[in-house]
Amino acid sequence: MPTRAVGLDVTGETRRQVARLRKDEPWFPTAFAALEAITEGTGTDWDAISPFF
Repeated sequence: MPTRAVGLDVTGETRRQVARLRKDEPWFPTAFAALEAITEGTGTDWDAISPFF
C-alpha cells in the first residue's frame, strides 16, 4: 500500500536518509546521485535508483 494511502508523506530528505543506509553497496554512488537529482526535481533517471527498491 502506498504511504500516502495511509496518510504518511515521505519527504525527499527522508528518502535520502533511508538510502544512506546502503552506502557500502558498490552501486550506491550512482544510485544515490540519481536519487538526489530526482528528490530535488532535476532528475528523471528512475532506473538508476532501482537498487534502492
